[in-house]
Amino acid sequence: MISYRDLRQRFRINRNITKYLGYAFKVNAKRLDIITTAHCNSMCYDCSQNCRQAPSREKMNLEQIKKFILESNKLNKRWKMIIISGGESILEPDFFDLLNALLRYRKQYSPKTKIRLLTNGRGKTVQELLSKVPSEVEVVNTNKTSSINPTFISINAAPKDMPGYEKADFRNGCRLIRQCGGGLTKNGFYCCSTAGAIDRVMGFNLGLKSINANDEDFRKQLNTLCQYCGNFLYSNYKNKPGFQTKSWKKAFASYKVKKPKLSEY
Repeated sequence: MISYRDLRQRFRINRNITKYLGYAFKVNAKRLDIITTAHCNSMCYDCSQNCRQAPSREKMNLEQIKKFILESNKLNKRWKMIIISGGESILEPDFFDLLNALLRYRKQYSPKTKIRLLTNGRGKTVQELLSKVPSEVEVVNTNKTSSINPTFISINAAPKDMPGYEKADFRNGCRLIRQCGGGLTKNGFYCCSTAGAIDRVMGFNLGLKSINANDEDFRKQLNTLCQYCGNFLYSNYKNKPGFQTKSWKKAFASYKVKKPKLSEY
């Protein structure tokens, strides 16, 4: 049975309704999720960063973080929250260099910015490294013990492959762009961090090379990338772990043969 929430969402994202009411969601310009790496030691099914589905050692480097900080200062950008995520970012050799650069940004330019680290907390090495994280960093430890997580949705269920989305305006985005904010990867700035993970596999090369993005820039990303994202579905769609629709099966098969070449931030 379709819930009231699902019916309302289906109505709201319709192309004709969007013309009259405008877009349903707007990117939260105060929060940023920095995906420092696509490598992870947990390899969860249905990972929103495609770490299991399309494993990679791609990562951001210190120079890219410095570029982000320099641009934030130039634009007088004072983030409410910066989230360091992955993959499992703390396992990267230069993690503390990246973290310290962000802490200096906060101390010197934006003292009200919260720095948050998202970690799976899995394994002795991760736990030892977490003990070295400065106390001013807010650590969110999901304490994963399994590669199957009951709270994960079927992220690789592409709306474009499923019935009921023929008249959807994907430029609306979903609630996550409002709740979580934008995403920054080695390939650029995105409407959300999951969008960057989709682009990494699909190879559309839509990453913006400046954080000085406007709404129209994001709508172009949303129009393409939301067609492949399980977060866009009317409800938190769940199938068996590792479920993929045809577009994703094709994309992952192609990725194994040759990874897309995307320009860097």
